[in-house]
Amino acid sequence: MHKQEEASLLYLAILGDIDALRAGIELVRQRHGSSSLRKLAEVCDEYGAGLIHYAARSPHLPPLQYLASGDFGLSVRAAAEFGNTPAHDAVVSSHPENVIWLVSEAGADPLAADREGLNLLHLAAYTGQRDLTDWLLTNTTCCADDRARNGATALHFSAMKGKINVMRSLLSWSLRSLDPDCRMLNGATPLYLACQEGYRLAAECLVDEFRSDLDARTSRGLSCLHAAAQGGHVGMVRWLLDRRPDLAREPDGAGAMPIHYAAAGGHLDTVAALAPFSPALPPNWQALSQKPQQQQQ
Repeated sequence: MHKQEEASLLYLAILGDIDALRAGIELVRQRHGSSSLRKLAEVCDEYGAGLIHYAARSPHLPPLQYLASGDFGLSVRAAAEFGNTPAHDAVVSSHPENVIWLVSEAGADPLAADREGLNLLHLAAYTGQRDLTDWLLTNTTCCADDRARNGATALHFSAMKGKINVMRSLLSWSLRSLDPDCRMLNGATPLYLACQEGYRLAAECLVDEFRSDLDARTSRGLSCLHAAAQGGHVGMVRWLLDRRPDLAREPDGAGAMPIHYAAAGGHLDTVAALAPFSPALPPNWQALSQKPQQQQQ
């Protein structure tokens, strides 16, 4: 089979037109014989994603069912270069119908982890799919406390994207067995990530509804205010200062205050918000702002 033929089949798989896909595969059979159909499992892109991966990314279920159920030697558990299975791709593409069919009917493993250790629940939380998150928790062996390689839970992934409904679902589903201040390997909590990414409503949810700890620190001693200041999220900084103005004077493990992070990142409005609550900046702080610090946690 030629590369152009393989590319055409991949296109037909993601296109979602079952009749066009059948016709494309039949054309391959006519050109190369019936034995060529067993080689469809070898058809993939430069990242190792095959026909089923592409079909899983389509909003139309029939092509996926056809490829997975036909006698083509295609596996729903096949992993591409980054460890992603077709079910991973279906979640990332926001096609829950494909995910549910792959897991409940085709034998896909909901706990299969990609190269970063993310399973289907992690990805559903990251992409803000509450209904799919609930389905995975109800119908599979996925657990709210499942950890990625960096120690992140689904709650971390939903918090870093500001997916409040998913956060609430995860914490309610776990009946408080999931600590709202669960930590990654670097010590970051979901609240820290929400502050780092500037999702104030997510931070409010964690603090007001689930009593997340504003005093939590990463392994390098960074507070939520350090995280918000480093990102230049002035609205988040002001919200944190309203709650805990004393955090502005608390250093990280190396002695740096939140205002130093804001200055080093060149976030002048954030510096201005922090200044009334912070120690005086060094005379050369404007020069420091031209050399943003490497982000650390």
